[in-house]
Amino acid sequence: MADIEKKNLEKDTASAPAEKAKKADKVKSDKPSAFKRMAAWFRSCKSEMKKIVWANPKSVLKNSVMVIAVIAVVAIAVGLLDFVFTQGITGLNNII
Repeated sequence: MADIEKKNLEKDTASAPAEKAKKADKVKSDKPSAFKRMAAWFRSCKSEMKKIVWANPKSVLKNSVMVIAVIAVVAIAVGLLDFVFTQGITGLNNII
């Protein structure tokens, strides 16, 4: 009885690599081609782009004007600070 089980075990281990190779070939063949995957990716991108809520032109203009105004105010503040510090350093150099 043990001899029969031993022979069956040897048969199973001998056929295991062949079965693994068949499974590997099957897995490779189940994978879609690169063009199909790219097409699916572009389709999903298109569907995601439809979900985006775009701002209307009026709010874009309003926000752009606000950003430009804030930039101008900050630029003036930085320019004034630069002028004050420059005058202070120049005054200290004249004293020394």
